Amino acid sequence: MKISLNRLSVLALVALSIAAGSALPAVGHAASRLAVSATASVGPSVMYVSGGHLWTHSVDGGPPTLVRTPWAMATKPYSAGGVQWSPDSLRIALDDGNSRLAVINLANGHVTMLLSGRCRRNCSPPTYTWSTTGRYLAILEPAKNQSIANLSVWDSSTGKRRALMGGVSTFSSGLYWSHDDTRLAVNTGTFDTIKSIFPSVTIVDLNGRARTLGKGTYSVWSPDDRFIASIRSIECGANTCDDAEIVRPVAGGQTITLASHMDSNFENPEWARASGYAFDRWELGPSGNLSRRVAGPHERVDSWQPGGSHLAVQTYYPYESTPDALYIETPQGGRVHLYTDGPNAGCGACSKDIYNVAWSHDGKSVAFATPTYPTPKLKTVHPKFFVAGIDGTGLTQIPIPGADYIDILAFVDNDQAVVIYSGKKIYRFDIPTRRLATIATGVVAEPGLPAIDPTATS
Repeated sequence: MKISLNRLSVLALVALSIAAGSALPAVGHAASRLAVSATASVGPSVMYVSGGHLWTHSVDGGPPTLVRTPWAMATKPYSAGGVQWSPDSLRIALDDGNSRLAVINLANGHVTMLLSGRCRRNCSPPTYTWSTTGRYLAILEPAKNQSIANLSVWDSSTGKRRALMGGVSTFSSGLYWSHDDTRLAVNTGTFDTIKSIFPSVTIVDLNGRARTLGKGTYSVWSPDDRFIASIRSIECGANTCDDAEIVRPVAGGQTITLASHMDSNFENPEWARASGYAFDRWELGPSGNLSRRVAGPHERVDSWQPGGSHLAVQTYYPYESTPDALYIETPQGGRVHLYTDGPNAGCGACSKDIYNVAWSHDGKSVAFATPTYPTPKLKTVHPKFFVAGIDGTGLTQIPIPGADYIDILAFVDNDQAVVIYSGKKIYRFDIPTRRLATIATGVVAEPGLPAIDPTATS
């Protein structure tokens, strides 16, 4: 899924399940049919919203578990708040799409209300992100004028929340944790696209000490936290921006400009754990300097292999009726062709015309969804799903109907199966047997959901 630059109580959790049913039952349960379950899921769980409630369900089958929440969950896609599962799988943070924010401890059902005030008009939900270990939750709470926010951090080990700084830009800032959980990168300063005024990247530690690096948005830390890569917008139109991609040493030093003018359609701000460094379409040397470009001007990097040796790259013509092809690039610079879609009459930002690629844990296989796009006769082509080896062997189509809302959630069970969300269903596809099973139905897409247990995907 394409990354956007403007990114974004007292009830307990009870383990509830249906006493009888099929091996992989559909969801849509009446409360009277629920009973307390004394057993835990065997395999990794998938979390999702269905019927206005939050559920978890083992990908290996068995009954679903109801997660009781402080407010009703969505009944229509992206119509309410989001949910974030902590990286250690112990907690979830969720907002109501308005102004409230809570954390639920999944082990004992305790609910901690972090923001409980009710906003009545001109409301903006909080922005929040777990640290890489799951100990801390960073929170941006919009101030009264809505254009700036106050940054705080909640510590799950102590249950205390501390204020770090104010003046964070709400229109552009995400929350970007360093991998050692000691610092955050946020955006500060004025953001006005009409006047081409853009905010800056500021680093703040857990004691509230802040240091501004310079102009930029969407900042991500290198795997060793030595560098921060950012998008520095030059000018923005209605749908896209003219951007520069830059890298800065966190300890201070010269800014490295990787590209001076890039169409934001082509950006994928992601670091890879390569032998040196790799960010988006660039391989970098040990000092962050540019070493090699791995994708051309009409190509987009969809994702890097977990080990950083291979990458999924596609040809990309967002404003032309040109088929887009998906390749795996090898460390030697060779290309393995996986798929080519049909003629695309999309218009860049108005069509979801990029591939969705997920890697197996061992990095030897990929599952991918083809783009959603309109044909020249304006007929919508929904995604198809495939699994293949990174050498192109074993290409297999997964018989799942495409839909408006899709995601390849993860490889599971030692990379022998893949879990996929499409439309209102979550499926499990066993690769050796090519068996397809339905895990859940009536699923509603929400920010952060559906999602696989984070400890099963790390």
